[in-house]
Amino acid sequence: MDRDLTYSAHAFIRCQQRGIPRAAMELVLDEGDLVEPAGDHCERIRVSRMQANRLRERGIDRRMLERVRNVAVIYSRRTAQVVTVMHTH
Repeated sequence: MDRDLTYSAHAFIRCQQRGIPRAAMELVLDEGDLVEPAGDHCERIRVSRMQANRLRERGIDRRMLERVRNVAVIYSRRTAQVVTVMHTH
């Protein structure tokens, strides 16, 4: 991701509570290819199945890719801050 990022305290707390490693959150931010509006000038960023396959071919660890497949990061364009992170279903 080409943005100067900061992370809210809420995002770090949610990572811990939801068992999402910071490395997984950062991989989603760096390589996520599904970007959807999430309201209040925010974006929901995820990694698609096709992107996960491309990342596997580039040598990204399979276990990490399994983790990020069901992770969404909410990023605020207004504050240039990661607001929260969650599992998708």
